[in-house]
Amino acid sequence: MSLINLSERDKKELIKFKKYLVFKSLQVILQSRSGRKLVAQSKLISSGSDWFNLSVRDDSKVVDEIKK
Repeated sequence: MSLINLSERDKKELIKFKKYLVFKSLQVILQSRSGRKLVAQSKLISSGSDWFNLSVRDDSKVVDEIKK
């Protein structure tokens, strides 16, 4: 898929989508390796802020490390 054919709005949305996917993926990976037991509720239907049906709470330590 070429970005050339996308409108500026679509490009921004795609970048936002990819950043969120990477951020949530890192949250899941790092939290799974922390050794703590976590329980997350899944949803059959996701809302606008629940992309990928991931309802993992962001760990502030992980957020700080990702932003570095």
